[in-house]
Amino acid sequence: MIYRIHPNVKEYLHFLVSADEVETKLGSLNRFHLEKKPKSYLANWKPLEVEFFNNYDIKPKLHPDISVWNGRLYLSKKAYDLLADLLGESIEILPVTNGEDEGSIVNVLITAEEVGAVDSRLTVRNEWNELVSLGFDEQKIQKFPLFRTKQDSYRGIYCSERFKDRIESTGLPGVVFSVDLADIPA
Repeated sequence: MIYRIHPNVKEYLHFLVSADEVETKLGSLNRFHLEKKPKSYLANWKPLEVEFFNNYDIKPKLHPDISVWNGRLYLSKKAYDLLADLLGESIEILPVTNGEDEGSIVNVLITAEEVGAVDSRLTVRNEWNELVSLGFDEQKIQKFPLFRTKQDSYRGIYCSERFKDRIESTGLPGVVFSVDLADIPA
């Protein structure tokens, strides 16, 4: 089964990378904070400072070990150590810091379109071209523990059941999983 990874912003802090931080360290041509299409940044990467904030006025405000934002996956050092063997080759690890804490942003480079894994029978858009349902051919995408898709403008990160199970079995906090791959707002 395939899952969409969501940040658990009701219980955990949410992360972001500031535009000023990106421009200062990567230059104005590397718009990491805005660009959603999968693109490699490793060659010009300088570790960025990630910020965590409370997306809701709900307590407790806990620091996550794993989170997602804008098509990027944040991993604390602990999370990286527990998940590194599952990450695969279709990603790049971009070092980040949060104060004195080290972490990584996993930049997922593979898309379902690249391997022909978008299932057109299950992927439906309405009359306004909004995504109503989304489906993938699991056989074509099974070797990738993480992937993205053009169908949602590369905003989501999708994972294999094995990846989800590892996060849950190790108790890494900060994300929730959904079988609603289109992430239709309620």
